[in-house]
Amino acid sequence: MSAFLSDIKHLLSSNSALCRAIVENLHGAGIEIVSPNFMNQRILPEGLKFISHPDRLAAEARKQSTPEELMFDKAEEAEQLEAAR
Repeated sequence: MSAFLSDIKHLLSSNSALCRAIVENLHGAGIEIVSPNFMNQRILPEGLKFISHPDRLAAEARKQSTPEELMFDKAEEAEQLEAAR
């Protein structure tokens, strides 16, 4: 998967948002996406799918800090101090 991103400061969270949007759209279309390591050992009713709930995923995503906030906060603070000088 690839895309053009003009603002590279948000590369990690943009990639996460793109992956989340892909999964949500596939699930919304009734297409089940699971891990390659997924092994079903239970007998399940025919037609049962393991599809995430987009509302819950969106709420969880809003609660979390972005990867850039966690990784680059000190670099941005240093950049702001340097600009203030």
